[in-house]
Amino acid sequence: MKKASRLLELYVLSKKTGEKIASIKDIIYSKHKQRILGFIVKENNIFKGNKVIRFKNIKAFGDDVLMVKDKKSIERTESIPEIFNIIKEGNDIIGEEVLCEDGESLGYIKDVIYEEKKGKILAFLLTDGVIQDVIDGRNILPNIKGIKFLDKSLVIDKKIKDDFTKNKEEFKKLLEL
Repeated sequence: MKKASRLLELYVLSKKTGEKIASIKDIIYSKHKQRILGFIVKENNIFKGNKVIRFKNIKAFGDDVLMVKDKKSIERTESIPEIFNIIKEGNDIIGEEVLCEDGESLGYIKDVIYEEKKGKILAFLLTDGVIQDVIDGRNILPNIKGIKFLDKSLVIDKKIKDDFTKNKEEFKKLLEL
């Protein structure tokens, strides 16, 4: 379990040559699949345009680098329709408001916790604003059944909200954040 934001700016290494071939610029999330699909990368060359690495092509996750088989793991965004459409629609989950069905706001998604094998989103780190984060720390909302993504928000039912409110401190300890 790791925070997705730790991946930003990491270098991508070719397992074949050992060279740095790109760096991670952004993370591509699928709301429908609730997982990381891939990464927008900046290649170490002069060519412009969005290039991506699919999550499934990452061979190893290090603290300082991500490892892929070779340069062929970097693909043109347009060649992967699912990823192309997510980028085109600006479908990022970071910054989206978390709402209860009763209309109460629980904060905004600041980061996600994911598992490295499939990129599944395990939990959402929420922010209530800088001052509240400093005083109480960030809240953690586990990604459980009953959570729904709408166009620009994440909606939970009252039972999930009640469990979240009741168990805030336990969730923080469980994920060691």
